[in-house]
Amino acid sequence: MKTKTLLISLMATALVSCGGEASAGKGNPQGNGSGAGNVSEPAVTPDTTTETTESTETSEVETESSGGANIKYLRENHDHYSHYSDTSSYPVELHINGDQVYWDIQANTEQDATILAGHIEFMGNALEEGNIPRAWDKLFVLEAFLHEQIHTEVEQEDTRVTIYKTGDNACAYELVKVHASAVSNEFFATGDISADHSSAADDILEMDICADQRDEAEAFIAEHWEPK
Repeated sequence: MKTKTLLISLMATALVSCGGEASAGKGNPQGNGSGAGNVSEPAVTPDTTTETTESTETSEVETESSGGANIKYLRENHDHYSHYSDTSSYPVELHINGDQVYWDIQANTEQDATILAGHIEFMGNALEEGNIPRAWDKLFVLEAFLHEQIHTEVEQEDTRVTIYKTGDNACAYELVKVHASAVSNEFFATGDISADHSSAADDILEMDICADQRDEAEAFIAEHWEPK
């Protein structure tokens, strides 16, 4: 089986983006992606239970009971995924190619691969619809602000999933790299989605490459950031 999905704008992260939780109903000064339709998660949803301890971190667009991002499954089964060329490699190896970051991922089963690909698609559409993954983390809020400048492409062939993320400019690309590193070193390595990368977002916005977008981005963060 081989499928290919092109998502204009992100994740989770997901760069999901993996490891993201979405906060529903957030506006976006850059538009809400009216061209994005609702996405149905693949029929394989192994666990529909949302743990009580996650109640402060999840919302209606992201919980497994909604058939959404499958965060619980991916977190608890993070060791089902490895770098394609070396199935003993954990976490998933990160590659950087020019203005593009990509992962070449080997899943244990085709179902695992389908769940991962579906997660990326779901989170991309959540951003297009104006939702903000992990609104308590400034890095993810900044990603929501920049989502129209970040492009994600997902390829699945049997148990192999390749995810490409490209930034339209240096500021967006810097965010992609920082988010990608967090996903690889935390989510795939340990299943951890609790780390707060807000300071990394502040560091990115201080860079000269983000000067033209700094004021608008900081205003967006001030409006939408929901610290724990």
